[in-house]
Amino acid sequence: MRRRVRGLWVLTAVAALVVSGCTTVITGEPQTRSSRPSGPVDPVAGHPRLFIREGDVERLRSWATPENPLWEGGVVALAERSKGWMDDGTIPAQDTGSADYETYPTELNAQLFAFMSLVDPDEAARADWGHRARELLMHVIGKAEAGVGAEGDPWVDPRFAVFNRSRWQGAAFPLTVDWAYPYFSADDRARIQKVFLRWAGEQFTAYPAVSAGGGATDFTRAGAAPDAALLADRTQVRWATNNYFTAHGRNLVLMALALDPADDPGGELASYLRDALNLWWYQTDHALRTEAAGGHSPEGTEYAQSSIAYMTQLGFALHTAGQADPARNGPQSVMGDNPFFAAFLPAQLHSIAPVPTRAPPELEIGEVPVYQPASFGDFERYQAHDITDALVPLGLYAADRGDRATLDAVRWYITDVSPGGAEGLVDRVGNTSEYFTSMWYFLALDPTAAPPADPRPPLPLSHAAQGLNRYSARTCWCPEASWFTYGLTWKTIDHQGSDANEFELYRRGEWLTKKHTGYDTPWYTDYHNTLTIENDPPVAPLDEPFADIAARGSQVPIVSPTDPTLVAQGEGEGWFYALGDATALYNWVDDQRDDVRHASRSVVWLQPDHVIVYDRAETATAGRFKRFWLNVPAQAEVVGPLATVRTPGGQQLFSTTLLPAGATITSGPAAPHLGTTSLGEPMLFQVQVDATGGPPSARFLHVVQGADGGVAADPATLVESTGGRPYAGAAVSGTAAVFPVDVGAEVDTTTVPVPAGVTRVLVTGLVPNAGYDVSSGGGQVTVTKGGSTTADAAGVVVVNP
Repeated sequence: MRRRVRGLWVLTAVAALVVSGCTTVITGEPQTRSSRPSGPVDPVAGHPRLFIREGDVERLRSWATPENPLWEGGVVALAERSKGWMDDGTIPAQDTGSADYETYPTELNAQLFAFMSLVDPDEAARADWGHRARELLMHVIGKAEAGVGAEGDPWVDPRFAVFNRSRWQGAAFPLTVDWAYPYFSADDRARIQKVFLRWAGEQFTAYPAVSAGGGATDFTRAGAAPDAALLADRTQVRWATNNYFTAHGRNLVLMALALDPADDPGGELASYLRDALNLWWYQTDHALRTEAAGGHSPEGTEYAQSSIAYMTQLGFALHTAGQADPARNGPQSVMGDNPFFAAFLPAQLHSIAPVPTRAPPELEIGEVPVYQPASFGDFERYQAHDITDALVPLGLYAADRGDRATLDAVRWYITDVSPGGAEGLVDRVGNTSEYFTSMWYFLALDPTAAPPADPRPPLPLSHAAQGLNRYSARTCWCPEASWFTYGLTWKTIDHQGSDANEFELYRRGEWLTKKHTGYDTPWYTDYHNTLTIENDPPVAPLDEPFADIAARGSQVPIVSPTDPTLVAQGEGEGWFYALGDATALYNWVDDQRDDVRHASRSVVWLQPDHVIVYDRAETATAGRFKRFWLNVPAQAEVVGPLATVRTPGGQQLFSTTLLPAGATITSGPAAPHLGTTSLGEPMLFQVQVDATGGPPSARFLHVVQGADGGVAADPATLVESTGGRPYAGAAVSGTAAVFPVDVGAEVDTTTVPVPAGVTRVLVTGLVPNAGYDVSSGGGQVTVTKGGSTTADAAGVVVVNP
């Protein structure tokens, strides 16, 4: 049914960032797409021109001094190590030429030497580095000149230009050529051009596009201008954010811009620039404006460090090579005209904990500071990842356009947030296999600049990524903050999780409840704070892990034909509310599993410590289980309706089950799974709440509370309507939040009691911006359609009885 390769499933069936009072200028309104002259456009004259320009070289050499530890203990140490490997024959002899991981990738070492040939302040040393770069690159070119061989045949494997090696290191080939251009002879460049042409052709045909009629076709090179038909299929547009797809687009652009016209007869290689922009990047650019709007990678947190990096590198290369020209190359050629890139850095800043913690032993990186993230999707190491490769091109681009604030924010992130923090910076640069990342560090961190300040305090306290329906908010940018997240993400491409309607709660430096992260584990819905619902058994046997996923009542990954629906979302003074309908994600119609009739959640976060969660779960068949899950850092003690978790940091998490009556509540270690749990993952236990007996329709109501150690849970009271449209909810700590028992129909009127001590009632599920008559007294609130009180844009009326 599916064949898995790392990073891909092959199916065979900122808002402006505000920092220190300065507003970024990389934002911009989408421009009208129009026809442009066809044919290649000459890049700027001279070399280097990809990421580094001739005018940058002297400045970079001035940074390359013994007084700069990033140079002396970082870049130089890295280069000298590679030089030793070349001198003793390890490179290129130990490179087997595979299309996958190599310990000593020849081209990446060539790129490092080419970089040194630009920035080393010693002229003789620069020449030596340049000759080394040329020797290594031509070694690979010589191997590749034989053409395409059989799969598995070193160096000429048909996957060499399109699989993992190309994704990870494919940029090294054109960058080495551009950065060490004088060291290649005319004959060298002719040979390079022929190999680059073959590789470009193979990358060009590696992914399908979708025509307006919906039929899968290969990209064709016939169009001079983008064809809107390429945007007609949302599935294909979404796949245009996949890390392989974006890597190929980047590599095509870099190869097309590496050679001078004199070394590319007829502009054959340069012509791929048009195709990369009008086909590949045209789809990706549209996806970022729509399906991914708001700054998060659709592939999840871990793959942002690759898929988004390839995008920002592509955009920055167009800029430095003089190709960011909307008149000739379309608005998609100007990275700053796509709002996604203005939102990317704020989205990352909103996704990290207020303060770092010491790395857990499982990460095996010592007692260094790491920031815990609010992650989603596949995730192998529970720490905020080093996303330097994505951020630095964005920051350098912004600074080049007059926006120093964004570069300073990038400098802070890559210095303080990357694993190891500022104290591990030099080691990250000089003791790594990520040579490209080390070069980005050097390009971003001016040794004469003042240390960057934390850019987060001036930011808004909440961030909504509307394309993926992901929300993050906190009470302050301070160590004592409470932090809440909610997500209702569509499921179409690889690395996403079956996590719709999930929420998380962080308090005083520690997660109290969040997802259980891992690789492939995101597909298990019970590892998310949401519902599992038993569906029909599969018609035919499923391969693992899909059989296990189905048996556990998970949402269906990747193949769901319909998106979840964010019915409402809003926030007010001290609260956040969302209503998400995830019904479509629990059914797989093609496999004749469609017994789930309804699955939705209403959730309210009452800052700082309370979450009220109301779930609706319905199946056509009785006897099907329906379960509510919390993933927690320790086993809970269950007494009646109250589950109490005592965290490693000395705090408490309380979960009070108010519905369904007679629910079965248990707690224990996280159930076994076929995926891989993230190293350092703290949520290794679960609270499970079953609707006893598997009724066809069940309603779950929970009040989840974070608290200091040694205090009692706040009393939580069930609130149910006494007249009009049926409503249910809970009252806790002076606030009641109530929700329609069934969603879909307009509320004409409802009356709900007001428990003693309640001074605020949130009535949800109303028509957004509609007028209502609101009356209170006698211990109740009545809301009736038509009146002078206006519901907000999320359909909420706040009543102070």
